[in-house]
Amino acid sequence: MTDNEQRPKIQTRLPLILAATLAVGMFIGQKLPHYDRNFSLESRTSAKAGTLDEILRYVEAKYVDSVDIESLRATAIEHLLDGLDPHSIYISPDELRAVEDDMNGEFEGVGIEFIILDDTIQVVAPLSGGPSEMAGILAGDKIVSINDTIIAGIKIETGKIYNKLRGPKGSKVKVGIRRGQETTLRYFEVSRDVIPVKSVDAAYMLDERIGYIRVAHFNGKTYQEFMQNLTPLVEEKGMKSLVLDLRGNPGGYLEEATEMLSQFFPEGKLLVYTKGRAGLRKDYKSNGRARFDIQNVAVLIDEGSASASEIVAGAVQDWDRGWVVGRRSFGKGLVQEQYPLSNGGAMRLTVSRYFTPSGRCIQRDYKQGQDYDNEAERRLKNGELSNEAKIKQA
Repeated sequence: MTDNEQRPKIQTRLPLILAATLAVGMFIGQKLPHYDRNFSLESRTSAKAGTLDEILRYVEAKYVDSVDIESLRATAIEHLLDGLDPHSIYISPDELRAVEDDMNGEFEGVGIEFIILDDTIQVVAPLSGGPSEMAGILAGDKIVSINDTIIAGIKIETGKIYNKLRGPKGSKVKVGIRRGQETTLRYFEVSRDVIPVKSVDAAYMLDERIGYIRVAHFNGKTYQEFMQNLTPLVEEKGMKSLVLDLRGNPGGYLEEATEMLSQFFPEGKLLVYTKGRAGLRKDYKSNGRARFDIQNVAVLIDEGSASASEIVAGAVQDWDRGWVVGRRSFGKGLVQEQYPLSNGGAMRLTVSRYFTPSGRCIQRDYKQGQDYDNEAERRLKNGELSNEAKIKQA
C-alpha cells in the first residue's frame, strides 16, 4: 500500500483517536483531587448537599403519617453535630435571637429567668427591677399561657418561648400563671422593656486595700462593665489588689477576656493562643492599655468556670501573676465560630483549640459522651468538691 493510500485512512481515524484521548483525559481528570485556591463552600458541597433534602421530600410525600419536616431536619442536623464534639451545636431560628441578645448584653422583653420542667415553664426568678417583678410575678410561678395561648404540657421549644415573651419595648404581653397549689390561674399584663444582661454583678471593697469583682459571664459588654466597676474602687476607695470571682462563669467572648487580662499584664505579654486544623496559630497578647497599677490578683474558680474563665485563670497561673483559688475548673479548651444558615438559624462549629501561655490545652476528654456531661455530678460523688485530698491531680 502506498503512502498516498495510507494518508486518507490516518486522516479519517485521527479525529476519533483525539476524541477518545480527550474523553479518557476528562475521566482521569475528574478522578484526581482538585485544589482550588478560591475555596467555595457551595461548590464543595452542592453535589451532595441535596441528599438530606431528597430523603425529607420522600418522607413528606410518602410517609404513612403526617410529620413536621422542619423538626426532622433540625433533629438530623443536631445528630450530625453531636458526632463531632459537645460544643458544636445547631441553633434554631427561634433560639438564635435570644442567644444573640444575651451575648450583646441586653434585650427587650419581660425580664424573667425560667426553666422547663416536665413540659411546664417555671420561673426561676424575675430579674430585679424588671417588668415581671414590677407586675408581681414570683420565683416558682408556673407559666401556663402567653397571650391566651396554652403553652404548658405541649413540649414547646425554648426558642419559641423567647419569641413569645420578648418583643419591642412598650408592647404588652398577657401571662397566665399558676401559683403554688392554686387551682385557678392568675393573669398578669406585663409591659416589655429593655432588659440589661449584666456580666458584672458585684463590686465592692473587702478591706481598705483589697477589692472584689464578680464576673458572671463574658458577653459583648463585659470589659466595659469591668472597667466601670474597677475605676471607682481604685480612684475613690484606694484599691491596690483585686479578688476576681469567676466561679460559675461559663465563658463567652474570648476578646472580652483578653481585654480584661490586659489590665494585669505589660504590653506584648502572651495571654492565650489558638490553633486548629484549618487555620494557623493565632496569638492574643496584652495591649499595653492598663489604666491602673493592680498589685496582687487572686482568681476564684470552681467546677462551673469554663472557657474564657479558664483563659483568664490560665494566664494568671502560667505567668505567676497571682493566685488561682478554688476548685478544679470545667475543662473547656475548644473554640467555636458561628455561621449563619439559610433557614435563619446558625451553626456554632468548633474550629480550633486554645492553649494557655505555657502550651496547655485544658480541654478534657469528651469521647465518652454522656460521661462528659455528668462530670460535675461525678466530682460531687467522689468527694473532691468537699475534700481536697480527693482532687484529681494532672
